[in-house]
Amino acid sequence: MAYCNAHQIDDTNWLLSVGVNKQQDLLKDGYNKKRVALHYVVDNSGSMGSMTNEVRNIFSEMVDSVATAPSSMTIFGTTAEILSSNITSGEQMRSLTLPPQSCTNIPAGVEKALRIIYGQEQKSCSKNESSRIHHILILLSDGEHNSGPEPKRAFPKLNSIVPDDIKLSVVVVGYSRHSNTSMGMLLKKSVETIPLSAEDVKTIYFARNSTTLRSTLEELEVGLNIALKGSVHEIKAENDILISNFGTGKTASLQIHLATEECTYPLLCCADELPETLTVDEDEIKVVLAEEDLSEMLLSDLIQNLIDKTKVQIVASSNNGSIIAKTCAKKLEVLVEVLESKSAGKKDLKLQSVSAKDRVRQYRNIRSVCQQAKELKNQIIDIANFSSQDSEKAANFLNGRSMKYANKALRRATKNSDGVLDPVAERRSMVKDLTSTEFQEKLRLAMYQDVLNNLMYLSDSHFDELKNEVSGRCRADMANLKSLRSKLKNEEEISFDFFKSLNTSQTNLVSSGRLAEYLNEFLHGNRRSYVSLSSPWQHIEEWTQFNYQTFESSWELLMYGGFLGYPLLLERSAASQMNPYLTEVKGLHLSLVDTASICCANQAEYPVYGPEGGEPIKDVLPLIDPSMPRSSRMICGSKLLGQKYTSAVIARDLHMYTGFNMQIALYSNTLLHVIAAPEREGREDIIANLQRTFMDRAFMCAQCGFGPVDHYACSDLQAHNGERHGHARVSNACPNCGWFSSSISNWKKWDGNVCEKFIAAELESLSKYERNRMHIPQAKIEVILRILYSFRKMSSASVIEEYADIAARIMKGAIDGTAEDLDLSAKSGIEGMSQVLLAMFCADGDICNSFLDALKQSEGCVLSIIQEACLREARQIFRMKSGGDKMKAKKMAFQFLTKLLGVTDESAPYTSSLMESERPVDNVRMDCDDSIHLDSQMAHDQMNWVRKIAKQWCHAWSFVRGFHDIVQKGNMSWEKIEHNMESGLQSYSDMVEKLQNIKLETPKECFGLSDSAEAQSLFLNIGVAAIFAGVFGEPLQSSAFPLLQGNDGCDSDVDILHEAAREIRMKIYFGRVQDKLAEWKTVGEDRIFFEARAADINAFQGMLGGHVHGLDKPTFWGLWKAAKNTKNEEKVLSFLSTANEAFFLKHYNGKVLSVNSDD
Repeated sequence: MAYCNAHQIDDTNWLLSVGVNKQQDLLKDGYNKKRVALHYVVDNSGSMGSMTNEVRNIFSEMVDSVATAPSSMTIFGTTAEILSSNITSGEQMRSLTLPPQSCTNIPAGVEKALRIIYGQEQKSCSKNESSRIHHILILLSDGEHNSGPEPKRAFPKLNSIVPDDIKLSVVVVGYSRHSNTSMGMLLKKSVETIPLSAEDVKTIYFARNSTTLRSTLEELEVGLNIALKGSVHEIKAENDILISNFGTGKTASLQIHLATEECTYPLLCCADELPETLTVDEDEIKVVLAEEDLSEMLLSDLIQNLIDKTKVQIVASSNNGSIIAKTCAKKLEVLVEVLESKSAGKKDLKLQSVSAKDRVRQYRNIRSVCQQAKELKNQIIDIANFSSQDSEKAANFLNGRSMKYANKALRRATKNSDGVLDPVAERRSMVKDLTSTEFQEKLRLAMYQDVLNNLMYLSDSHFDELKNEVSGRCRADMANLKSLRSKLKNEEEISFDFFKSLNTSQTNLVSSGRLAEYLNEFLHGNRRSYVSLSSPWQHIEEWTQFNYQTFESSWELLMYGGFLGYPLLLERSAASQMNPYLTEVKGLHLSLVDTASICCANQAEYPVYGPEGGEPIKDVLPLIDPSMPRSSRMICGSKLLGQKYTSAVIARDLHMYTGFNMQIALYSNTLLHVIAAPEREGREDIIANLQRTFMDRAFMCAQCGFGPVDHYACSDLQAHNGERHGHARVSNACPNCGWFSSSISNWKKWDGNVCEKFIAAELESLSKYERNRMHIPQAKIEVILRILYSFRKMSSASVIEEYADIAARIMKGAIDGTAEDLDLSAKSGIEGMSQVLLAMFCADGDICNSFLDALKQSEGCVLSIIQEACLREARQIFRMKSGGDKMKAKKMAFQFLTKLLGVTDESAPYTSSLMESERPVDNVRMDCDDSIHLDSQMAHDQMNWVRKIAKQWCHAWSFVRGFHDIVQKGNMSWEKIEHNMESGLQSYSDMVEKLQNIKLETPKECFGLSDSAEAQSLFLNIGVAAIFAGVFGEPLQSSAFPLLQGNDGCDSDVDILHEAAREIRMKIYFGRVQDKLAEWKTVGEDRIFFEARAADINAFQGMLGGHVHGLDKPTFWGLWKAAKNTKNEEKVLSFLSTANEAFFLKHYNGKVLSVNSDD
């Protein structure tokens, strides 16, 4: 027995949940003997060629697998022909003979098929058969209708052929881009009575070519077999209150298709009052107001059904489809807003101190509640933006696919030309690798090696401090710590055999992670994610537990296994996928987060903010942790984190990874941002530095909450309180309120908050000390070293060598004085300018001293770098403004420079008269006006963006120079720096302090410019030259380098601006020449003809020149026609004597001239 539960949506809209008992229906209606007839209507036009025969053979397979009643096949060309109306087997269908091919008359073929259907219905009724036939009409065509009545007039009339209560579904297959999707949807709109579930059978099938046609039709066969296992039901109301789509509006009756596993169907009812009854399959049932709340799942199913059916109506209305689409989209938006309001408040994501498994579980719960609303909203946006489209795009619209994503899928499928890449198979492969015994054992060993090496490298004094700290927490751990340290003194390298030789308590200290936590807190500033609150060890340990969880997507893998890194604020462009260096780093937070938590939050659309505030965190730069170098390198270099996560950060897609260069782009772009855009140390840096130094080791006042107060390794605060040391007195009291307790247990652990009074005092102190000095704060120095450390650890020897070669090129340019010729273009292998910065840090070993000398003596190299950076920036600016159109970008750049330099059309050279030849270009250029009349506001704006880039690279250059100076004076190497970083913060704190004291130079200081005017002149010069080289691809001849050699009478900047003005005028002149040539092509032949015809023989011969085939086309034919027209044999002979042999022989036979030839 059927039933109907009603849920009120708003004052006039109701959701009716119609349910059926399928078992009773099967028995009552004889569905166990379900009858299905397939009616093929196939294009037999000339463009189909042999494919008509191929289609017949493929369709014949469906007769055996899908049809249970006699089927038919109709062929249409100029006219339609029924090949058979009683096909009962595939073999019978394959034996049908195809007629000759002709034009395309689609309505004729459809009409024939409908008359077959009508005949079968009449025959069935005459036999009083209890089960009705479900007719499936399948139309396949490869082109536009071009014969007979227009489909838009013929199709709406075809529904009169078949009875209203017929069970008829329509399937449309478009073959090639020339097929008409809109026409197919008009057919569905006109005659279809039972739309099949779009989840089983697509609204339309589209095959681009013969290669994909078979797979497309096989997909259709599978869909039909699934759909036809469902059931069909008729629903009637007393009035027009039911809505199946927003294109046709309300109706009183409709037929629905329930998929196999479904027992309920959601309907939209639009009425002021709820109807009392409905008729379902001729049974009258009562409409009951449901007691339970309307579920999100039921409402989302209703919206999806309405979207699928409304799209058909939109595409079918080809002339006003976009108008209907916008109206329908507004109605659908109302329903989605209701769905969103029901889902609101159900996003509750807890990321602190939760397991990897719990992160995935929470995400799945949120996704099930909220994801449907998002997906439906995206489909409604597609509807609202609908416009008349070609066949393939319309098919993608109907099936819910965007061409943007289809293209990305195509790139993904053909990645590296290795065939189709299946995301599901790829995910399974990653899980298999991550859960393999080999990976798990290797990762475990790396974790143990990292921790034991940390302990082994500790100095004796530091070890004693660590012992004191551990003894206050667990004496058993302290004893094991001492015995481990003793055993490690005899080891050179930690092996798995060494770990197996440890006793049970020692093994537990290591494998449990307690030793790692002690060392992380004591040596490495207690690094942990402020979101998950987990340490590096804890996050790596999660990678050993992938076999404890099943995964439905690669995103879930990323939520499960992650690692620590710095939050990034990125700005991407459409070209970022092609060149990852175009992904610009706009900001970086100094508080560590973990990628797993951020992935989980992003996918659940749950905003996570940093302690510093600002925008929600979307992206993270994962870095190798010096406290866990081996194991974190395995994690960061894995396919999951190294490739999939990097791809997601750069391209917002998991399947766009193009190689290690993507990771380098993130490293180098972040490095450039941190170094090149420093600011005076502010509130964020003060807090970050204090947290880095004192978090989890300092205390706070129990009375006023002031912190941090450093009572490290001191349990008896009374012992030294009040002691004098010189002129200073020791005080262990709160510096803010004076509260004191001699017992450390009465002091609270510092919570990371810093009082505003202390921050203000620090800022005032720094302001006095750093008033005229730019520097990089301590916390950012740590980021710089971590990036460089990760780059070197992740890079192969060949990559390091590649970047060392770039550094060598810069060094050579500086030492040889050839900086002006330094090639840093993309052709030289430099995809992004940040690679140059990374390369300058790679100088090591024997070349380090020479490189430092080069950095000190050549500002010319800095200028070359700035010029190349500005060139790329100018190209990017105008390309973005033009939407990626190169020619439009050039036009916009031309207009910009014309206005900037004050160039007018009147000041540009004019062409000679139409009948005169133009002077040599060099002569025109020499006489061309080069005066400039600068637009002051535009010049100011131009200088500003160049100044920003120049400032960045001057900062970067001076920091790199200072870095290598510190390395040289400290007799250090990269190997030693890495060792110190792995040994703990105290081992390289001296280097951090020295790097923090590096003075970052301004462009004026770097180039030795005497005043701001010189700097502004240089910036304007560079900017104008950058547009010519970057956008036009035409570097100017004048150079900015003489400006750096002192003001010795050289006005290089003026020369550049004048040259630029002259070249802009020359571009105007070249445009006039093109106009002249276009006019010459139109009227030149006639002008030459009249002049040559009137000329005497001497003047005519002068017009011929040495060889007539060297003349332009209008001149050639004008002279030849003039010679023939005058019937002057001497002119004809003069022309032929200067023509090539073939032309001469064609028009001269020795005596008689073929002067009347039309050639």
